[in-house]
Amino acid sequence: MSGYDGSMGGKPLLAKRYRVVRAGDGWRVEVNGCFTRPVSDRKAAHRMARKLQRESDHLLHRRPTGAVQ
Repeated sequence: MSGYDGSMGGKPLLAKRYRVVRAGDGWRVEVNGCFTRPVSDRKAAHRMARKLQRESDHLLHRRPTGAVQ
């Protein structure tokens, strides 16, 4: 195609990694330096992180990344 440089590829998107961290007021889910509101139950925070990770992977058309750190 005229004016198209076939050697240029798209910039790869890095998968987001959600993780659960301890905060003074409970547990929070963190990604790229941003945190959710505090959750008192650690298991609930892990469920939230897994759900967010699945949604992120789906939006990026990736396979599920598995365990959340």
